[in-house]
Amino acid sequence: MSRSRFGITMFVWAAAAMLLCTPQGYAENSVPEISNIGQILSYRNTAGEQYYALRFKADRLPAASHAGEQIAVLFDTSASQVGEHRVQALDVLKAFLTELPNDATVAIYAADVQCTPFVSEFVRPQSREAKLAVESLATRAPLGATNLGQALKTAFQGLQKAQPRSIVYIGDGMSSARLISLPEMAQLTQQFASNHIPVHSYGVGPRKDLQMLDTLAVYTGGIVLTDLAEGKQDLPTIVGKELAQAVQAPVFYPESIRVSDKQLHLNTTRALPVRSDRETIYLARGEMNGKLTVEFSNRQLEGIWKFNVPASQAVNSFLAVPWVNYQSGQELGVAYAGQRMMNLARTSHEEHMAQLEFAGTQAIRSGNMEQAARLGNMLQQLDPGNSRADSLLKLSQKFQNDQLAQADTKQPAANAPAPATQKADPQPPIDDAISKVEQLRQIKGAQMKIEVSNAIEEARQISTDNPDGALGVLKRSLNFLKSTSDIDIDLRQQLERRLNNMMVDVRSQMEVAETRRIRQQQQIAQLEQQKRLVDQVLLEDEKLEQLIDRVRSLIQDGKHGNSDAYEEAEAVSRVAVNMEPGNGPATAALFTSEAAGQLDKVFRMRSLRADRFLETLYQVELSHVPFPDEPPIRWPSAPVWTSLTERRKKWAAVDLHRNSPAEQRIFEELQKETEANFPDIPLSEVMTYFSELHNITILINSNDLGEDGLTVDEPVNVSLSGIKLKSALNIILKPIGLTYVIEDEVMKITTTAKAEEIYSTRVYPVADLVISVSTQQSSVGSSQGGFGGQQGGLGGGQGGLGGGGGFGGGGQGGFGGGGGGGQGFFNVAPEMLMMNSAPPQKAKAKAAPQGKAAAQKPEIKPIQDGEMKAILDGILGETETKSKPAQFQVQDKPFQFNNSTIEQLKKKPVTVQ
Repeated sequence: MSRSRFGITMFVWAAAAMLLCTPQGYAENSVPEISNIGQILSYRNTAGEQYYALRFKADRLPAASHAGEQIAVLFDTSASQVGEHRVQALDVLKAFLTELPNDATVAIYAADVQCTPFVSEFVRPQSREAKLAVESLATRAPLGATNLGQALKTAFQGLQKAQPRSIVYIGDGMSSARLISLPEMAQLTQQFASNHIPVHSYGVGPRKDLQMLDTLAVYTGGIVLTDLAEGKQDLPTIVGKELAQAVQAPVFYPESIRVSDKQLHLNTTRALPVRSDRETIYLARGEMNGKLTVEFSNRQLEGIWKFNVPASQAVNSFLAVPWVNYQSGQELGVAYAGQRMMNLARTSHEEHMAQLEFAGTQAIRSGNMEQAARLGNMLQQLDPGNSRADSLLKLSQKFQNDQLAQADTKQPAANAPAPATQKADPQPPIDDAISKVEQLRQIKGAQMKIEVSNAIEEARQISTDNPDGALGVLKRSLNFLKSTSDIDIDLRQQLERRLNNMMVDVRSQMEVAETRRIRQQQQIAQLEQQKRLVDQVLLEDEKLEQLIDRVRSLIQDGKHGNSDAYEEAEAVSRVAVNMEPGNGPATAALFTSEAAGQLDKVFRMRSLRADRFLETLYQVELSHVPFPDEPPIRWPSAPVWTSLTERRKKWAAVDLHRNSPAEQRIFEELQKETEANFPDIPLSEVMTYFSELHNITILINSNDLGEDGLTVDEPVNVSLSGIKLKSALNIILKPIGLTYVIEDEVMKITTTAKAEEIYSTRVYPVADLVISVSTQQSSVGSSQGGFGGQQGGLGGGQGGLGGGGGFGGGGQGGFGGGGGGGQGFFNVAPEMLMMNSAPPQKAKAKAAPQGKAAAQKPEIKPIQDGEMKAILDGILGETETKSKPAQFQVQDKPFQFNNSTIEQLKKKPVTVQ
C-alpha cells in the first residue's frame, strides 16, 4: 500500500491575508494553500473490476464562531444499555459536559421509545440544572427499545436557527422500536446537512449498529467514537474531550462535487462534508488513468484535491463488499466516518473471511464436502482471488469426481470377462494423507495470513505517531513469515509483498512527515521572525510616541513658569532623535524645545536685569537717607561674651534623635566595667551572659551572619577583666567580622557590612567652616574696619553712613570704627560701661601679659554690672537679677543692626523737607 501526495487549495471571497494575522481575522479573510498527505486505496478482483477508497482531509478550515452554541444530547436509555455499558455512557456524558466551554448551552434528552427532555430549556453545561439532569438519567430504568428517528427529529425541533447547533448521540445506534428506511435516512441527513447541524456519536453497548452511526456522521459532518478502543483511548475523560473538540471543530459543507475522471463512479451522489479532525472517504469503482482531481464548492468556499492512483493491493478486498447491493444512482451508500471506522470495517471483513476459511477447513476434515463447497463459493464471492476458496472448491470437486469414478467402477460391463480371483495387496490411503497435509498447510497459511493482516493493521494505526515502532512490527512479522516453511509458496510471496509494501509506505510516510515537519518549522521560524520585527517596530513607535508626548508635556510646564522644563524637554527630544534620526516629529520636537528654552532664558534675563537695575537705584537713594542716633549701639563686655559662650556649650552639637530610656540605659551600661572569661564559649552563650549580667537585651541577627557564612555558635576565646563593656564587645566581635548596633531599644549583633548600612542623623555647628576665624576677628568694633570700619561705613566712601568723616564726626572713622574715630559721641569703650561697678584698680589688675593670659585659662567671674547682667538675662531668657539703668543708658530697646532692621528702615517713609 503506497501513499501519494496531494494538495488542497481553498479560496474565500477576499484576497489572501498576511502571515501575521490573528486566527479570527484569518478565518474571516482567507485560507492559504495547504499541502496535505492523502491516500487512495485500490483493489482489483480476478474479474478485472477496480475498486477505490478516496481518503482526504483538510488540515485547516475557516474557523467558525461557536459562541453560544446549542448542543442537543441524546442519551440512549433502552434496555440494551445496562451494566458496564450504562456506567461507561454516563461517565462519557459527564466528561463531555465538563469539557464544553462555558458559553455553550445543552439540552439533554432520554432516547428510548419516546424522546424525553430532562431540562426545560438550554442550560450551561456546568450548571446545576445540567448536573440534576445527569443524575436523573442515572436513576432512569433502562427499558424498551430505541426509536432513533423520532429522537433525532425531536432534537432538531428543539434547536434554534439563530445559533450554531450540533447533536451528540450516546448509545448503540440500533433503532429497534422503529427501523429507519433508506428514504427517511436520506431526508434526515439532508435536513441536518442543509442546516449545518453535524451529528456526533459515541457507540456503546453489547451490539452496535456502526453502519447507522457512520451514515449519520458522514452525511451530516460529524464523527463516530466507539467503546472498541483499547487502552487509554477508551477512558471516559479522553472520549468526552474528543467529543467536545469535535463539536467545536469547523466543518466545510460543499454543495457540489465534480470528479475529473468520467469513468469513475462514486457510491453516493452527495457532496460529503469535510472536516479537519477526521478523513472524508468516498468509495468508488471504475477505471482511472493515473491521476484524479476532485473539486468541492459552495457559494463561499472551493476546495480542489489532486490524487495519484496507486497499484492495486489484495489486502483492500473489503472495498468490493459495499458494492454487492449497490444500485446505480442511489443517494446514500455505505459510508466510513474516517480512517478509524474504515479500519474497523477492514478488520471485520478479514475476521469474517478467516471464520469462513476455518469453517470450510472443518467441513473438509469432517467430510462435509457440500458445506465446504458452499463456504468456498461464499469466500470466492467476497474475495474472488482468495486462494483458500479455490482450495475448498477444488477439494470438494475432486471428492465429487472420485465419488463418480467409484460409482462407475462398481458397475461392470455386460460382456466383460469375469475378474480374476487373485487376491490383491491392500493399498495405503494415499489420497487421505495428501489431503491432510494439504489441509494443514492451508490452515497454517490462513493463520499466517491473519497474523500478517493484524501486523499490517497495527502498523497502520501506530505509523502516524510512532513510525519506528510500526517498522519494527512489520519486520518481526516478516522474519516470522520467512521462518515458516509449511505454507504455500504463493501465499508466502503474497504476504511478503504485503509486508514489504507496507514497510515502503511507512518509510515514505516517515520521509513525508519529516519533510512536512521541516517545512512547518521553517514557516514557524519565518512567522516568528516577522512577528519579532513587527513587534520591534511597534515598540519603537510606541516609545517614540511616548517621548514626543513627554516633550509636549514639558513644554506646557515651561509655559506655566517651570524654566527647567525646557531643558528637560530638549534632552528628551534628543533621545527621540537619536532613536530614529531624521524622524519628522522628533526633529520638530527638538527644534521647538530648544527654541522655546532659549527664548525663555532671554525673557527672564531681561526681566532680571531690569529688576536689578531698579533695585540698585533704590539702594543708591536709600544710602543717602540718614538714620537717627537713638537708640545707641551697646556692646556687652568680654565677661558677657564669655558667659554666653559657656552657657551655649551644651547646644554645640544638636542631635535630632532622642534616645528612649531603654536605649539610654544600654549606652550607660556600655561605659560600665565587666568581666569576660570565655574559654571557647559559643557566641550565643557569651551574648546571653552579657545580657543577664548587665540586664540589657542583646539579639543576634542570624540571617545577616548566615550571608557571611557565620553562625551563632562561633567560638569565643578571651579572658578580660576591668574593662568597659564597650571595649569587651569590640575585642570579641571584631576578629570574626561582627559589630553591634543599638536600634529599636535593643542591642543587635550583626556583620560590619550590615552595620554600615544603618544611618542616624546628627547636627554639628559648622560656623567655622562658613566664616573663617580671621573674618570673625574683623567683626563689630574691630580696628581693621568692621561694621563700618576704617575706610568707610555702611554707605561706602571715606566716612560712615552719611559719607565724609563718619556719622559721629570723628575723623576717618566709620560707624563707631577705629582709625581716629574717637570724636564720635557714641564711640564708648566697653570698659566704660563698667565704671560704676568695677574699681579702676581691678581693671588694671585684669590687664596681664599676653603670654601669661594665653597660657592660663581665663577665669570666669560673676558679672557685677547690673546693666550687663540684665542684658545677658534678657538674651538668655532669664531674670535672675534686677538692676537700675546705668549711666548714659537710654530707656529703649537695644538697637540691633541686622537684616530685619534694614528691612524696617526700608519700609519707613522718607520725608524730604
